[in-house]
Amino acid sequence: MEKTAAKLKEKYNDLDKVWFFVSPDYKIISFNEKAMKNSIALHGRELNPKDSILDYARDTQNRVDGDFIANFGKASTGRVVHSEQEVAYESVRLWVQSEFTPIFDKNKLLGISILVEEMN
Repeated sequence: MEKTAAKLKEKYNDLDKVWFFVSPDYKIISFNEKAMKNSIALHGRELNPKDSILDYARDTQNRVDGDFIANFGKASTGRVVHSEQEVAYESVRLWVQSEFTPIFDKNKLLGISILVEEMN
């Protein structure tokens, strides 16, 4: 799994999009620089591997985002999921496009690659 995470990070690290690789049980395996910058700016803290992605996928009332859970669940069944939605952090509101891509090794789900792009 580490080899897969390293290859994905190399691919996504320099993009101007947020990227996470997340285990099936919602633990962050890897992320790119843009994800770290956004976490600091929007959540006031650094990302750490093994954190739960659910700590970051929350609305302004600190509830876990139901759309995130639904999209993650669909991706966990082997589907690539695309979505557009407005996300809110404190007083910041953003429209984003997300892509949830399942990553398998043979028939075993290693995790979900999540790519998020802010829409203008």
